[in-house]
Amino acid sequence: MRGTLFKVTPVLFLLFILLSVNASAQNKKLSKQLHQVDQTIAHAHDYMQQVETEIQSLRQQITKACNDEELYAFNNQIIDRYTFFINDSTLHYIDQNLTIAEHNHRKDMISECHLKKAEVYIQIGMLDKAIEETEMVVLDDLPVDQKFHYYSNKLFLSVRQNRLSENDLAVDQQLVNDLIANVQPGNDFDEVWAVFWRSQLMDSPDIVINELPEYIDKLLANNAPMAGRIIFLLAGAYRLSGSQDMYLKTLCQSVQQSVKTMDCDVTAILELISYLIEQDDNQRAYRYMEYVVEGQTLNPDYIRSAQINQIMRQVFNSTQQISKKQLERINNYMHWLMAAVVGLVILAIIICLSMRNVLKQRKDIQRTNEQLSQNIKQLHQTQQSLMDSNTQLLQATWQVQQVNKDLQQANYIKEVYIGSLFSTCSNFINKLDAFRSDINRKIKAGKMSEASQLVSPENSFMKDEIVELNQNFDETFLSIYPSFVDDFNTLLRPEERIEQKGMNLNTDLRIYALIWLGIESSSKIASLLHVSNQTVYNARTRMRTHAIDETVNATEFVMRVQGLGRKKDSTPTTLNDF
Repeated sequence: MRGTLFKVTPVLFLLFILLSVNASAQNKKLSKQLHQVDQTIAHAHDYMQQVETEIQSLRQQITKACNDEELYAFNNQIIDRYTFFINDSTLHYIDQNLTIAEHNHRKDMISECHLKKAEVYIQIGMLDKAIEETEMVVLDDLPVDQKFHYYSNKLFLSVRQNRLSENDLAVDQQLVNDLIANVQPGNDFDEVWAVFWRSQLMDSPDIVINELPEYIDKLLANNAPMAGRIIFLLAGAYRLSGSQDMYLKTLCQSVQQSVKTMDCDVTAILELISYLIEQDDNQRAYRYMEYVVEGQTLNPDYIRSAQINQIMRQVFNSTQQISKKQLERINNYMHWLMAAVVGLVILAIIICLSMRNVLKQRKDIQRTNEQLSQNIKQLHQTQQSLMDSNTQLLQATWQVQQVNKDLQQANYIKEVYIGSLFSTCSNFINKLDAFRSDINRKIKAGKMSEASQLVSPENSFMKDEIVELNQNFDETFLSIYPSFVDDFNTLLRPEERIEQKGMNLNTDLRIYALIWLGIESSSKIASLLHVSNQTVYNARTRMRTHAIDETVNATEFVMRVQGLGRKKDSTPTTLNDF
């Protein structure tokens, strides 16, 4: 007997260790999943902003609607997204579509709108209104793809009525058969619910466990808003099948997906909170309840409000028990603390006696420190004077460097313009000489008519020269100030800004380029650009009226143009300096 006991004991000990390791591994997995839920709920505000941005994008599309049918379709897109987010807004857009349907006498659209309103009322627990809306739906008028939702609504309405009255939750077999018969092929959402109701009818959670994961992967890939609810169906199937680990894992995934898509259905998170209360994880349960209560302000669920209140009471009671335990611990700590205080008082008396000798020594040290502080203060003043001198020297050096840079820039601009001006004049003289020679040659040859045509106003010689002169000016000016157009546009309103084409300036930009160079006279600008004084005046007036600051006068606008690309404390380098 004793030998048999020694043989069995190691086996039992090994089995106990294996079970402990397995339980520890499961707890770590669950802790990791709950931590992921914590992180997701912590970023709920970010997910809400993403959903609001998505809905705002859908709202903007409404302006593109050309007729009632397109407006009805755009509203339906917003309704489909709001159904899982904010029910009040969903009802608003459904009412808009109902008005459109009644205006166009579309029976199919009218029935579809009543069906969607019934779905919203079922979701928020207003079952009387849901029954009214359902009775207003004419089944034969519904589109084919909406008949499935008709039977689905009736099933959910039946379930919610039974739950409210605490009656038997048996599923209506005929409704389930009608629902399955109207499943639209290729519609993952319809097929998922058909699988669920079939499993309910057959009381077989294995149907959901075997068939739902495939659809869930598709819904997650498309970031479908209803994915959280579908995952919760799978969690319920795992719970019924007795697979506790998969149930908790899938339940956490359902909560995460519901928060990410801002799904207003809180069934999954309420079930998770109940589990946390059972595990005495009250702090986490309280945080999750805060999220649920905040969500109820946006989407109140009148049926689940009692359940929410009950869970809140459970959290409160559990918290109260923890508070009592903590109070008992605090009382114990207080007794120990009083004993420690008595000991500290005795120790303080001993320390006070010792401090008398220390104070005498401190007075001597203090006198020595005062003398040392005076010496240090004098040294600090000397160092500060030296630093001030160095600072003044650095400022003077920096100012000299800035002046040198400005002079270098001015010299560079002068060199570029002088070279460009000399080259342009030389080319023009050569062309005039060639033109003179051509006329002289034709006169000598007796071709007076051809010579007359060359000097006639219709001849394009001067026009071509003016175009070439403008091109040379544009290239030269932009080589010196490449960002002139971008800087000038900062003075104009966004809708009035000028778009630069290559290395060319238009007449308005050339006028203000000459103003930037210091030529402010409109008559001189007109002479240089070979345009009329009125053209220059109109361009200057037009650009000033396009300014961001509409109150700016002509003189101030010229000063702002001349200040472009230059430092505020530097003097603009203009052609007048040459």
